[in-house]
Amino acid sequence: MFDFVTNEGELVLAYMVTAVLAGAAAYMLWRIVGRRIIAGMQPARTGFGRVVSTQIAAHPGQYAAGRDGSGYNTVTYVNRTVTVEWSDGSREEFNVTRKQFDKIAKGDAGQLTVKERKLVGFVKE
Repeated sequence: MFDFVTNEGELVLAYMVTAVLAGAAAYMLWRIVGRRIIAGMQPARTGFGRVVSTQIAAHPGQYAAGRDGSGYNTVTYVNRTVTVEWSDGSREEFNVTRKQFDKIAKGDAGQLTVKERKLVGFVKE
C-alpha cells in the first residue's frame, strides 16, 4: 500500500496521518452538507399570531444585455416581509412569496405554520 514505508513504525505513522486526513474530510463534509439535511428534517411549528407589519423592499436593479444584444434589461430584486406577533408577545419576521404577500394584510390574525425561517401556511380567523 505504502511503497515508501521501510519499517513498522513508519507504517503506523502513515495510517495515523491517513486517519486524521479522513476525519478532517468527514468533518468538513458534515459542516457543509449535514447541517442542511438536519435542518430540512425539522418539523414545522404552528401557533396563533397576528400580522403587525408588511413590507416590500426593492433592491437596485442590475443591468444585463438583452438576448439579442441590442438593449439592456433591468433586473430588480424585491423582498416581501411579514412581521408576526405570536400569542406570547414575541415577534418574528419572515420572507414570503408574492402570492402569500398579496393574501396577507396588517392586522390579520390566525393560525401560522412556520418551517425553518419560512412562513409555509396561514389560516385567517
